[in-house]
Amino acid sequence: MKKILMMMWMSVAALASYAISTIDNDFYTLTAPDDSWIVQTDGTVLQSVGGRAMLHRNDARRHIMELARIDYLDGAFDPAEYLHEQVIEQRDVFCKNATGFSEVQDTWFCGFNAKQVLFSKSSGGTTYQCAALVFNAGFTTFFIIKGHRSDMPDVVGTVLNSMTFHCDTTQLVTTADYVKAVSATLLRHRLPIGNNEMLTEVSQPDANTVELEILLPYVNHESVDVPMFVQTMRERWMKALPKQVKLNKFMATLVAEQKNLRYTYVDNNDYDIGTLLITPVEYNFVLQQAANKNE
Repeated sequence: MKKILMMMWMSVAALASYAISTIDNDFYTLTAPDDSWIVQTDGTVLQSVGGRAMLHRNDARRHIMELARIDYLDGAFDPAEYLHEQVIEQRDVFCKNATGFSEVQDTWFCGFNAKQVLFSKSSGGTTYQCAALVFNAGFTTFFIIKGHRSDMPDVVGTVLNSMTFHCDTTQLVTTADYVKAVSATLLRHRLPIGNNEMLTEVSQPDANTVELEILLPYVNHESVDVPMFVQTMRERWMKALPKQVKLNKFMATLVAEQKNLRYTYVDNNDYDIGTLLITPVEYNFVLQQAANKNE
């Protein structure tokens, strides 16, 4: 009996997750126009960097007629580069086996300048006309995918256009703007930056330098050969720099303003592991080499 009751509670909980008609969080609000729409938030993905919600509606046979997915991410990513990486290169699972990708296009969404890619997706014998769009709202990047059956009008697009935004949408222009925005985000949570590394603090110790404190949770400062560590990190960052500058608008602005970039690495106990300083002379050389290679 206890097992049966537990299964009933799990079923009710699952239904409840579909019963909501409004997505309302610190970043935006979206209300479904009627009860034909199934709205769901997904707390299992993007936990450390943002959130995801989905909505769709079915026909009488419970086949999806149209759908949308809304991701919001802490971080200002270049919309065109993010679209190319996630959609055209099909890194996003929804875009796998899609066809007919357009070029990245300019568009307008709820008052924001955005970039979009159009494509088609077939499932179960049904073809959906889809669009993926990306835009920045302050330091938040929104990534939205929508699709509707090719024999139907784009109603889901109208629903999405009713979104209202609560996040700070102030346009970020200078390095100082980005430092302030990143600092505000770090008051809420650390930012993962890959390879089990976490950004824990950002500052401008002087007018020409930006300092990033990076936590390495699985490294003990006592076991580190500091000169070798710093050299390894320098080589790794210089190798990753061209892509970072293309994708990360904070990094692109820092380079455009020719700021020094200082990384301070710490372990779980906040002990310093090492410090890496990359100057404009160094990263300009690397960026020029990358540009020459792509010509």
